[in-house]
Amino acid sequence: MFLPKLFTKSLTILLLSTAIGATSGLSEEKKVKPGDETPTLKEAVKLVKDENKPTMTWLWEDQLYPTIQHASDITSLWIFVAGAAATSYAHQHDSEFREHYGNNRGMSQNETKAGAILGSGFPGIAIALGQMYFDTDDGLQHLRAIGFTSLTHITIAEAVQRERPNGKKLSFPSGHTSSAFATAGSVAYSYGPWAGVPAFAAATYIGLSRVANNAHWLSDIVAGAGLGIYWARASAQVGIVGEKTSYYPIYTRSEAGPMVGVGVEHKF
Repeated sequence: MFLPKLFTKSLTILLLSTAIGATSGLSEEKKVKPGDETPTLKEAVKLVKDENKPTMTWLWEDQLYPTIQHASDITSLWIFVAGAAATSYAHQHDSEFREHYGNNRGMSQNETKAGAILGSGFPGIAIALGQMYFDTDDGLQHLRAIGFTSLTHITIAEAVQRERPNGKKLSFPSGHTSSAFATAGSVAYSYGPWAGVPAFAAATYIGLSRVANNAHWLSDIVAGAGLGIYWARASAQVGIVGEKTSYYPIYTRSEAGPMVGVGVEHKF
C-alpha cells in the first residue's frame, strides 16, 4: 500500500539515527554511578545550595551550556544529517501523502483532536515536572530537551514562514511532533525501551494526526521528529564522562572571497 511504503521510506534513516544516538548514550559512563540513587528534588536543591553557586550560574554552567556542547558532537551531527535527509525525501511526497492521508482520510476527526491535545506540550511538561519531584536528574534532562526543542522550533518556524495545508502559517517544522519526540526520546534515555517504544509510538501517532487534520505536511512532521530526537539525545549526554569531540562551522572572509569550513574541538 502507498501509505505504509512511503512512511517507512521517509522515516527509515531518521529511526536508524535514533538507534545510533541511543547506543552512544547507553554505552558511555554516566555521572550517576551504578548503585547510586537519583536524588529527589529536595536532595537536589540541597546539593545546589551546598555548592554556593548562584542560580543563573548553575542554570548556564550545569544545564544549558553542556547541552549545547553535546548538540555539536559527532553523534548529534549524524542525527542532524539523517533528519535532513529524511525531511528532504518526505518533502518530495508532501502533496501525494496529503492526498491519501489528509482531510481526515487517515484518521477520524476525534483521533486528530486527541493527537492535538497530546502533542500540545502540556503532557510532556507534566511528565517532566513529575520526574522533577521523584527523579530530579531525569526531570532536568527532560525539561532541557523540551526547552531547547521549543526554542529551535519557534526560531525555524518564524524564519521559514511555510504555509500549512489549511492556509495558515508557521508550518515547518511541526511543533506538536517535535515536542512529542523530545519527550519520547527523553523517556527512552531515562527508562529504556520498555518506556521508550510506547512513547515513540505515541509520538508517531501525534505526528500523523497533524497531517490528517491538514495542520502540517509530511516533511513538517519528519523534521519535527528529527528535531525532538536531536535535543533529547543532546540533553541526555549532560554529565557523561568521556572524550568529547565537537564540530562547528567556520566562516571568514579573505582576499579570495568568503571561506567556509568546519572546526573541530576535542576535550580529553
